[in-house]
Amino acid sequence: MAHQLSIREDGTAEMAYVGHVPWHHLGTQLLPSAPKRRWLEAAGFDHDIKSQPVRYTVGEETYVCTDRVMMYRSDNNRPLGVVSKDYQIVQPHEVLDFFDEIVKSGNMTLETAGTLFGGKQYWALAKIAEGAVLDRDVIKGYLLLATSCDGSRKTVGKKTSVRVVCDNTLRMSDDDTTDMIEVSHRSRFDADAVKKALGVAPVSFKEFIANLDKLAKKPIRKARAEAMTKKVFGEEARAVPHVMELFGGEAMGYDIPGFAGTTFGWLQSCTEYVDHWSYAKTGSHRISNSLLGRGDQRKSKAFKLALEFAS
Repeated sequence: MAHQLSIREDGTAEMAYVGHVPWHHLGTQLLPSAPKRRWLEAAGFDHDIKSQPVRYTVGEETYVCTDRVMMYRSDNNRPLGVVSKDYQIVQPHEVLDFFDEIVKSGNMTLETAGTLFGGKQYWALAKIAEGAVLDRDVIKGYLLLATSCDGSRKTVGKKTSVRVVCDNTLRMSDDDTTDMIEVSHRSRFDADAVKKALGVAPVSFKEFIANLDKLAKKPIRKARAEAMTKKVFGEEARAVPHVMELFGGEAMGYDIPGFAGTTFGWLQSCTEYVDHWSYAKTGSHRISNSLLGRGDQRKSKAFKLALEFAS
């Protein structure tokens, strides 16, 4: 699967991480004390995004498109996408700059960063807290910043979580917290405004764990779980039986107390299906979909349904 992600000429994936190998199973492992320079190199952030006006040739005449530009990488000149001349780019190094101050203050630990689709999208994750459902099932809370230089997505800041035993991801959201901020590329990215809007205090993570504890104490019958699964996945027929197989005993971490037969177990079966088993054209598509796309939306819908059922 490595060739499906952003790979450099030396064969290394543009992914950097500390600690255990993350869910995409690729990248360069760094020490927690690694300097910013090493993060930029390993994550594939050590270049600038530049632009040139779009030109085209008809016969012997060359024309310039004055309102569109081609974005390209400064390190290899590879094209990334055609966008409006007014497109406000967030440079790759700015993604790491976003975390720099709060990481240095000790409130976060930068854990993962990388590029997707040859550098068209790039993102980083910093850990903000760690806890456990029913004091047994370890969950880590993260702040994610992701953006693109090809017009494929806005700049997104969001709070998310990872279940350690299986690397399932789930947005940390409920009706009372701001879990995601989107910034259009029509306006300049204001890092301080995004940090203020999201907040980095661990209080929201504690509330998130409390909600998961509630789900782990709430039994759910198979028929109800199947009905909720159909609400989440709609017409994706193959998803429903697969999720129910996971819920019935095939899921990673099934034997951890609080999983089998509980609403938490059903939720994690949904997230595992999206993150590890749902169809994706490439590894880049799987990661992007899981963290920011349709898969993220489906997992958030499952979380909302689970909370409603457990209340």
